[in-house]
Amino acid sequence: QHIHFDLGDGKTYVGALEVSFSSIDTHNKIFPGQTFTSKLSLKPDTYARAVRQGLRVLTGTRLAPGRYQLRVAASNRSTQSGSVVYDLTVPDFGKDALTMSGVSLSSAASAEGLTIATQNPLADALPGPITSTRDFSPGDTLNLYTEVYESARTDTPHTVDLATELRAEDGRAIVRRTEERSSKELLGKSGGYGFAATLPLTDVQAGTYFIHVEA
Repeated sequence: QHIHFDLGDGKTYVGALEVSFSSIDTHNKIFPGQTFTSKLSLKPDTYARAVRQGLRVLTGTRLAPGRYQLRVAASNRSTQSGSVVYDLTVPDFGKDALTMSGVSLSSAASAEGLTIATQNPLADALPGPITSTRDFSPGDTLNLYTEVYESARTDTPHTVDLATELRAEDGRAIVRRTEERSSKELLGKSGGYGFAATLPLTDVQAGTYFIHVEA
């Protein structure tokens, strides 16, 4: 989404960004989301970063387990607007014995971009804001976060092994991180284990890679 800015006093770029979203389930029931407007006044160096890296908008919504279509629209409240539709499945984390959430990513370089956040639910789990980009530069550092849920309630102590690998296209593990968690953390209740890992790209060559996470 390209947002037009006016050069105001010769030192700042001024403009407005309006973002709205809503969700609709498979029965065509609409779940209202949020609409918010940000008035922007950017110095030349900040404006240059916004042009180069875009504006990141973080917000959130709560939905029951099921399938949805997420509809997001953005405009500069005058001449430019755009929208996107995204198919979304909210898992039932209490249905299966072991369930994993989606994987959220941040990186050191992407954190330098301009962020507008009305909500940031993973602020305590990741060192920087979530990014939707999947193109990174050698030398950057990736941070990931996921949650693993157990539905079965048992008094038998056990552990859950967590692992993530950065894999090359031929399946070779370039970076590997592991962690072991105890069921004692859940106190005999259903719940989730938060798993955070850092994947440095210091010695990673340019190319296509996969992040594999398992529990």
